[in-house]
Amino acid sequence: HVQYTNNVQIFNMTSYLSTYDKFYIDLVFVSTNSSGSLHLYYKFHDSSNNEMDIRYVGKGYSSGDSSIVTAAGTGDYFRPNYAVQAGTTFSSQFYIENSRSSSDNEWNAHITGRSCWYREGGGVTACDIAAMAQTKDKFGYFLLDADAHNGNGTHGKVLANLYGITQR
Repeated sequence: HVQYTNNVQIFNMTSYLSTYDKFYIDLVFVSTNSSGSLHLYYKFHDSSNNEMDIRYVGKGYSSGDSSIVTAAGTGDYFRPNYAVQAGTTFSSQFYIENSRSSSDNEWNAHITGRSCWYREGGGVTACDIAAMAQTKDKFGYFLLDADAHNGNGTHGKVLANLYGITQR
């Protein structure tokens, strides 16, 4: 198992950017902590491996029918969940839509998807997520970061698949 506290690179998509405009990521994070909970964060870098500023939102519901907001705002990473209980699994499926224009514009590259996890104290939780790049570039790298929420564990295993689905 790996400690995910320092922006661990999951995918480098740059070699595929000349062929694909749209990607699909199927991600499963298995928390290997024995107690507590953690937050996972998504971070993206552009095709030159620079941090990307993005605008993002994540909103959903827990099994007790309580509304949640995992993230809303701007920055260089966003949280598609919170309080993932130790010893449980977080999953997320999302599309990365990079611009199909040769002259990228702001707000062209974006992400849409869904997350599911067992929230400590809240039960089964599902959330829709979305983000848009504030820069004129494509999403080139996907990184994952974890912060302890309750306790100090940030360890887990990532099982992830990347699919290029729309050719230029």
